[in-house]
Amino acid sequence: MNLLGLSRIVKCGVLLLTVLLAGVCSGDEHVNLIYILADDLGYGDLGCYGQQKIQTPHLDRMAAEGLTFTRHYAGGPVCGPSRACLMTGQSQSIGYIKGNPGGNWRRENLRDEDITIAEKIREAGYQTACFGKWGLGPQRKSGYPTRQGFDRFVGYDTHVAAHNYYPKTLCEDEGKMQLAPGQYSHDVFANLALEYVARDHNQPYFLYLAYTIPHAPYNPPDLGPYADKTSWPNHAREYAAMITRMDSDIGKLLDVLRTTGRASNTLVIFSGDNGPQSNYEKGPNTMTKFFDSNGPLRGIKRDVFEGGVRVPMIAWQPGVVSPGRSDHVSGFQDIMPTYCELAGVDPPAASMVFPLCQHSMARQNGRNLTIFSTGNSSTCSATVRGLHGKACWMSPTTSRPFAKGAQAHLHSMS
Repeated sequence: MNLLGLSRIVKCGVLLLTVLLAGVCSGDEHVNLIYILADDLGYGDLGCYGQQKIQTPHLDRMAAEGLTFTRHYAGGPVCGPSRACLMTGQSQSIGYIKGNPGGNWRRENLRDEDITIAEKIREAGYQTACFGKWGLGPQRKSGYPTRQGFDRFVGYDTHVAAHNYYPKTLCEDEGKMQLAPGQYSHDVFANLALEYVARDHNQPYFLYLAYTIPHAPYNPPDLGPYADKTSWPNHAREYAAMITRMDSDIGKLLDVLRTTGRASNTLVIFSGDNGPQSNYEKGPNTMTKFFDSNGPLRGIKRDVFEGGVRVPMIAWQPGVVSPGRSDHVSGFQDIMPTYCELAGVDPPAASMVFPLCQHSMARQNGRNLTIFSTGNSSTCSATVRGLHGKACWMSPTTSRPFAKGAQAHLHSMS
């Protein structure tokens, strides 16, 4: 069985859709779509990806019941281009947002001409909602969620705003939501998601649940099961408590789908936006080393090595997605055409070619190369990735990664 539980059936060189896909896409009801995104979660931060210290029983169960991807790539090594790629289906090399804004909202603002997943699947009658960190355009600008296809939005409009877990207000559609003093914003998003999936919808829906966990600062309301881990550094206990808290809330969400009988008609995907980030105050790599957050991979957030861009991905839809593990190479740019396929609409011409539910390794050999890049005033780097390998260029003295004098590193992915 291939991705999303679909058999690989090839006739005249074309991969055909199975009866199963026809049942999902062409019946009286379209499948509901939930996409859960963690912020700065490492490839090795979940038990199902090898984590030994942090407890993630609900995501581990989701992985056991669903399909776990071992070679899935974010849209970039930092939040901005990664999330833009997810929403538009355009890789960092061709998408409008190339990096994080650095305080300039114009650099993180999707334009009117940029087409998002939400805009496309609304053409098929989907209701759309986003709870959490958006980061692709501030309120009253063209990139804001309600101007990019979302009927409902509660959360942070910008990256900088999302660095505060205890804000006085959150954006709510075109206005503001007042929070009680000391209210943890993650809990607000988790409760909104539970209410959203529990209600009766007269249309299929797309819920984009963009959690801010486990991005710094590490200051959860409590330490949960790590309160007695007094030998651990305190910031490590806080980091672990945040991930376990998110895991528990995802478990509650899946339980609602199970108990309401909607699990088989709801595709849930979980992933992360880039590699793990070390504690900003504790020096590079301290957190990553303590938890082995990048697992077997080299690099962390902002690196174009595997640890900066390869992320967990779990697809779950009981009775439809066959349980297992896949080493199929995929990325954020594949989500747009996959969702369009499931919704029965054509993806934008500028998105990547193949939806995940039609992928086969034979067809994947012809896919375009993907370019990741990151840079600042002192260093710049870029990766060109193909199916079986990748090359990384590192330039310590220029903002152009391919400039004369840049060092190249070649890697096999086979």
